[in-house]
Amino acid sequence: MFENEKIYFNNSNIKYIFEETDINCDKLIVIFSGYATNTSTIQHKYNYMNSLQHIKCHKLFILDDNGKTGSYYIGEKLNFNVETSIISLILDVTTYLGISVEDIISLGSSKGGTAALYYGLKYKFGSIIAGAFQTKISDLITERRPESEEFLLGDKRHSEYNENYKRLNNIIFDQLNSSIKSNMYFLTSENDWQYKTHILPFIQYLNEIDIEYYLEKSEEMKNHSQISTYFPNFFNQILLKILYGIKIENINIVNQSSIVVNADYKFDGLYKINVVSKVDGQEYLHDKNGSLLPHRPGHYSTYIVIMDYDNTEMYRYFIKSNFNGAGYYDILETTAKIENDELSYEVKTTHQHELTYAFYIYENDEMLEFVPYQMSNLLQRKVNSKNTYTVKCYIKSKDGSKVVLNDSPTYLR
Repeated sequence: MFENEKIYFNNSNIKYIFEETDINCDKLIVIFSGYATNTSTIQHKYNYMNSLQHIKCHKLFILDDNGKTGSYYIGEKLNFNVETSIISLILDVTTYLGISVEDIISLGSSKGGTAALYYGLKYKFGSIIAGAFQTKISDLITERRPESEEFLLGDKRHSEYNENYKRLNNIIFDQLNSSIKSNMYFLTSENDWQYKTHILPFIQYLNEIDIEYYLEKSEEMKNHSQISTYFPNFFNQILLKILYGIKIENINIVNQSSIVVNADYKFDGLYKINVVSKVDGQEYLHDKNGSLLPHRPGHYSTYIVIMDYDNTEMYRYFIKSNFNGAGYYDILETTAKIENDELSYEVKTTHQHELTYAFYIYENDEMLEFVPYQMSNLLQRKVNSKNTYTVKCYIKSKDGSKVVLNDSPTYLR
C-alpha cells in the first residue's frame, strides 16, 4: 500500500491517491488504470504516476481492484456500485477544491482509457485524454480477459448474462446519445489489433453525428502493449495545451559535440521556457539558442521547463536522454551476446585506450560477479544458457568521470 493511499468508503470501497498541488490551480486530472499483464504479480496498479509527477495540477489516481483484474470501474454484474462510489469520490474532491465538473480532465489508456472516456462523456467532464481504449467491452473481456467475464457479466447459464453482454458492449456508444460537453483527445495506432474493432467504429460514429475530437495515430507504436510507452508523451503535450495554453511542436534534438534543442512554441507569454539537461544529478541550463556544451561524459536527460514569472516551475517536459562524450570519447557500439554457453560483451569507443572498464554481471537479476576497472573493453565468461543475464559496464575516463551502460545479452542458437 502506498503511504498516501486512502480508501473512500461508499457502496464499494475505493482506493485512491490524491495529490493536491501547492499552487493556484483550477483543474483536476483523474487518472484511471489499465490492465496489468497476466503474468504480473501485482494485478491492480496506479498508472502514470511518474509520467505526471512534473505537472503542477491537482491529481486523483483511482484504483480498479474489484474482481480479479478489475471491473472497468463499473461494478460486479453491472450493479454500478463501483461507478457510483467513484463519481461520489470525484465530486467530493471537486467540492473540496472549489471547481466544477468542466474543470476535470479524465485520463487513461487501454482499460483506463475506456474508463476515462466513459466517465468523461457520462458526467460531462471538460476534457478526456484516452489512449488505445476499448469500446466493445464485452467482446474484449470474453476474448482477452476471461477472468473478468463472470464477474462483470454473470453466469453464462443465466439470462442476465446475455442482457449484461449487450448492455456492456453498447455502454460507450450509449453515452453519445446525450449532449457532448467534453473536449476529446485520442491516441491510437493502426498497428494495434484493437484499432479496427474498437477505435475505428467509434471514430466513424463520431464523424456521422458530427462530434469534434482530436485523433493522433502513432506509426512508431507497433502493438497494443506499447501504449504505455507512447501515451505519456501524447498526454503531456495535451496537458500543456489545456493547463497552460502552451503548444510545443517540431521538437528536434541534436546530440553531437553539443546538445542542441530546436523547438517551436506557441503560448500567451505568461510563462518562461527554459531548456535544461541533467547528468549525474547536476542540471545545466542551455543558452538562449537552446545549446549546451557538455562538461563531462554521461547520459544527458534533456527537458523543456515551463516556469511562471515568480520562477515557480510549473512543468517539466522530458524530450530525450542521449549519451554525450563531452569531447573525451564517444560510444560507437556495444555487442552483448551468449553463444555456446559463453557470454561475450564488448564496448567500442573513441579514445578507447585512454579509458578503463568495469563490469557487473547479473544472473537471474542477482549479482554474479564484479570485474574491477581494467584496460580491456572485452568481457567473456562461461554461463548457463538456462539462465538470463545482464551486464552493467562502467566506463571511466582520465579525469575520473564515469558512465554506465546496461545491456541484456542476446542468446544466439
